[in-house]
Amino acid sequence: MNINTGAAVNSKVVIELFDDICPKTCENFRQLCQGFQKTDTSGAKQPEILGYSGSEFHRVVKGMYIQGGDLSKVFTKYKDGFSVYDGEFADESFQVKHTEPGLLGMCKRSSVQHTNECQFYVTLGAPLSFMDGQTVIFGRVIEGFRVFKLIEKMDTTNERPHPPV
Repeated sequence: MNINTGAAVNSKVVIELFDDICPKTCENFRQLCQGFQKTDTSGAKQPEILGYSGSEFHRVVKGMYIQGGDLSKVFTKYKDGFSVYDGEFADESFQVKHTEPGLLGMCKRSSVQHTNECQFYVTLGAPLSFMDGQTVIFGRVIEGFRVFKLIEKMDTTNERPHPPV
């Protein structure tokens, strides 16, 4: 994953995915990182490449997490977001707890169970035990966490960083 803050910081982030614990969640994230083509009902691939490229980290909750992956602004016809599974998909596991910075988790629609799609977060602080059993942790940052700490220090308005990241 490459992150561009619009400033002097431009960083590559390497993430380890927990495929053994959350294979479906990891596959969704992997394909959104790489970009994928949806197929229509006849099985034909759509021309548009869908994925995180061009999306923003739109929320910074200092000391807690950075949130990104809202694709509704990049792909306006998908107003409520989406996944590679054509909509929401179920929580796979709450095995990994929010015990350290750099964990990768899935966001949910208004904290409703089984509403995983495309939005994700990276923890900045720990522990965040109030999130245990609520959101799925499916990976961790193994290289490049520094960029998230730099984003955390950026000015925000209503938790939105500026300049945009």
